Amino acid sequence: MRGKRAGSLGTAGCFSFQSSKVMTSGEGGCITTDIEELAELCWSLVNCGRTKTADWYEHELIGYNYRMTEFQAAVLKAQLRRLDAQIERRQRNFKVLLEEASSLDVLEVVEPPEGTTRFNGYIAPIRLDRSRTRVDKRRVVEALRAEGIPSSPGYTVPLHRHPGIASYVRSRLREGAVPADLPNAEAAVRDVFWLQHVVLLGTEEDVLDVVRALAKVDDEIENL
Repeated sequence: MRGKRAGSLGTAGCFSFQSSKVMTSGEGGCITTDIEELAELCWSLVNCGRTKTADWYEHELIGYNYRMTEFQAAVLKAQLRRLDAQIERRQRNFKVLLEEASSLDVLEVVEPPEGTTRFNGYIAPIRLDRSRTRVDKRRVVEALRAEGIPSSPGYTVPLHRHPGIASYVRSRLREGAVPADLPNAEAAVRDVFWLQHVVLLGTEEDVLDVVRALAKVDDEIENL
């Protein structure tokens, strides 16, 4: 995106390897940066506050035990070798999903942002057209699951309204620094759910099965 790879758009990039991700080691993640000082700080924070120049039991910071094990790294390395092929398959299948679902009335498959040349297909987001229905997206997800389609309601509260995050932001920023109303975030939480990335790893016929289920739910959505 914008001529840069994911993870290089800012000062640092964060990747999650939690169990639902396209590459997983069960839990954990990694941070990427090209700033040596920041890399050293991250290394220290995940290494119990140690530094590379001090002895093992010398701790210059309050850090944490977030070190990745060699076993986890080996699991990820094996997945990395097939990641490109899986991304290509998900992109092909997403294109099929986008084209075949274009005639739906209430459900709309959300395209990647303009300028995106490659995306990993982690989720296939679907938006409810609020001009045509007031149904709760969680009922739509339940209907899709009943058809055997893995799907998720995704976020049900916008991040700025999560109690923990709101409290954290208030403790570090001046009052009113974050607007009380963020209409785009609210609309996304209200209207968007998603299909999980495993749905896009099947065959084209599997994707057409998904489209048929979406069409069925789309037709019945007024009665949900």
